[in-house]
Amino acid sequence: MEVAGLTLAGGATFSCTYLLIRRTLLLAFSHKISTDILCDLSLKIVSSLQAIASFTIGKIIATACQGNIMIDRHWLSNSYAAFALPYFVYDVAAMYEVHYHQYKEIQKKPLLFGIQHFLRRNKAIMIHHIVLPIIFYPAIMLLRKGYGDFFVGIFYQIELAIPFIVFRGALAELNMKDTTLYVISGLLMIVTFTITRVAVFPYLYWKYSIHANISFWEVPWNIPIKCNVGCLIILVLQVYWLAVMVRGAVRVFYKMYIRRISKKSSTE
Repeated sequence: MEVAGLTLAGGATFSCTYLLIRRTLLLAFSHKISTDILCDLSLKIVSSLQAIASFTIGKIIATACQGNIMIDRHWLSNSYAAFALPYFVYDVAAMYEVHYHQYKEIQKKPLLFGIQHFLRRNKAIMIHHIVLPIIFYPAIMLLRKGYGDFFVGIFYQIELAIPFIVFRGALAELNMKDTTLYVISGLLMIVTFTITRVAVFPYLYWKYSIHANISFWEVPWNIPIKCNVGCLIILVLQVYWLAVMVRGAVRVFYKMYIRRISKKSSTE
């Protein structure tokens, strides 16, 4: 009953926050910015707020479970998992609304056509939003049997990268791709993503090696196979997104280089 209540509360919180922010932005900027951008900015703000909450809660959990990283407990570990689960459903619905306003051709079509149109253009993020809760939620609530709250806290902290991703996306929406701020935000995004989403896995294995008094390389053979498989699947997703970010950064720097060369040639 408590879990169901937290899940319903989470769904209501994310949805109502999005609607409130969207309404506020519409009232303030309806004559300056298109509806699709306003909806997208609302989506990004909620994503940032969720990320900050997740990071803060994860920090509290990990800090409280430093004594014995396997058996120390914190009530927020399971509670936040139940509260945050509907975020993935809300996020898909909000992304669809953004998509609906971006593509005028689907607005006069049946709903099923619009959904198919949306899914075709967002395959990667859909896979991400399906795989993560399928792995994380059962692992946190059931499979770990109360062990490893410390690791749960660390995993919650991987959301730290989201505000940097969102900020860069917001700058792009506001046509600020040619600014120094956009470049700096992109670099910060890549650095934080690498640390919190990729390097976190070796860190977790290292922490367990210290706890179990074994070498780092022995860890995979001394933990349940489901832990290795789950970490591998999530890591593959994160490496994919990191590659997308790096590729985007390379394109930005290449365009800057071409513009600089062109400008230099025109002045000679």
